[in-house]
Amino acid sequence: MRFCLRNSLKLQEVIEACKDVLVSVAQEEMQRAQCNVSVSRLSVMTGVHRPDVTKILSQAEHPPHFENAVARLIGQWQGDSRFCGARGKPRVLSFDSKKSEFAELVASISSAISPYTILFELERIGAVERTAQGLKLVVREYVPHQDLGQTFVYLSRDCEDLLLAVEGNIRSGRPDCNLHLQTQYDQVGVSYVEQIRRWFLDEGNSFHARARSFLSQFDKDINPKVNRYEPTTRVAVCTFSRIEEEGAPVGKNEGNQRGER
Repeated sequence: MRFCLRNSLKLQEVIEACKDVLVSVAQEEMQRAQCNVSVSRLSVMTGVHRPDVTKILSQAEHPPHFENAVARLIGQWQGDSRFCGARGKPRVLSFDSKKSEFAELVASISSAISPYTILFELERIGAVERTAQGLKLVVREYVPHQDLGQTFVYLSRDCEDLLLAVEGNIRSGRPDCNLHLQTQYDQVGVSYVEQIRRWFLDEGNSFHARARSFLSQFDKDINPKVNRYEPTTRVAVCTFSRIEEEGAPVGKNEGNQRGER
C-alpha cells in the first residue's frame, strides 16, 4: 500500500488490477487441472462478476517470453560445459553464421528463436561484446533495468516464490523445507553504506555463480547425463538486499541482529 501511495495508484486501479490477475491465475489453474474454462466458472471461482470476467478475457494480453529466453541463454552460456572454458567461465563464441557456436547456444534453449534476433537484444542491453576472437559475455545475469514492465514481472515471480516458500515451511512442519533467512542491523553508520552495498552485490553475485554451477549438474538442458525421461521440477533461490534511505521510517527495534526465522 505504501508503494501505491508513492506512485499515486488509486483504490479503483488496485481493484481492477486484482481482478485481472485473479481471473488470469484462475484460468491458468483450471487449464492446469484440464478443466473446461468458462466465464461462469471463472466468475464463481474468483467472485469477479461475469461482465468483468468477459471484459478481462477479451482484453487479455499474453506477455512476451522473449526476455525469459535471454535470461535462459545467459544461464546456459555460464553453465553448459560446451560453451565454457577449462575453468568453467563462459567462452568467447563464434557468431558469424547459422552454424556458429553462438547459433548452437541459441538452439540449445529454443529452436524457435533466430540467433540474429537474440543477438540484437543481447547487444541492445549490453550483455555481450564483439571482439576479434568472437562474441564475449560481459554480464553475469540478465537484469531488465530499463524495462519497467519486465522488471515487475520478475518482481511478481520473486514474491510468489517467497510466499510459497514460507507457506511450504508452515505446512510441511519440517525445519529443513525451504531456506528463509534475514540478517539485519539497525544502527549502521551512514558513512559505511556504499561499502556495505558493494559487499552485498559482490557476495550475492558470487553466491549465485556457485548456485548456478551446482544446479547445472542436475538440469537436463545443460547436463546430458541427467535421465531424459525423469520428471522435472523448478528450483529457485532468490536473494535481495535493501538499505533504507536516510530519513526513511524505521520499524520497531527487533534487535540489532536477526539471522534466522
